[in-house]
Amino acid sequence: MPMKIHLLQVKDSSRDFHLEADIELPGLADRVGTGHVTADVRVNPSGERWYVNAAVEGSFPFTCDRCGASFSGRLAGDFMLVVLAKAGGDLDPEDSEEVVLLPSGVQEIDIGEQVRETLLLALPMRLLCREDCRGLCPGCGANLNEEPCVCHREDADPRWGSLQELKRKLETAEAAPAAGPKPNEVDDGRPEEA
Repeated sequence: MPMKIHLLQVKDSSRDFHLEADIELPGLADRVGTGHVTADVRVNPSGERWYVNAAVEGSFPFTCDRCGASFSGRLAGDFMLVVLAKAGGDLDPEDSEEVVLLPSGVQEIDIGEQVRETLLLALPMRLLCREDCRGLCPGCGANLNEEPCVCHREDADPRWGSLQELKRKLETAEAAPAAGPKPNEVDDGRPEEA
């Protein structure tokens, strides 16, 4: 859905706009659903250009990257644009993504693409239902946040074999009664007196 600002409404002084739309983030349909987004926008006119400042916030349904559970979350960010009525001057749309040239005869700008980009930049690398998400068991597929693992996997990676053997030896040594001096006795190497 477009998020359009009619620039003819902003001629002499600043004007605030509140825009809302349902937005889908491209390429993330399996991780992020369509979210409801609001943009609070201030447009400041200055000759034949407009300075657009926007604060964007949206509520989205997410899929946890570890356990696959659905959860809701918020994304927020802000951006700035300079909209030029005509080319020339000190700003060039070719040099910066923050500078936009209005096509001849167009009186409005759609900031939907900038809103999407801002939300994509606010998206964390890993979407987690909670910070301590334990994920899924690789053996039985149990969601470890909700239930214990039901598989008994002993097929460990063979590269860990020597460490497993060392662990078994240490556990055996701890369980066996220690041969040697009893507590509070000191072995000085001399035979005991009768």
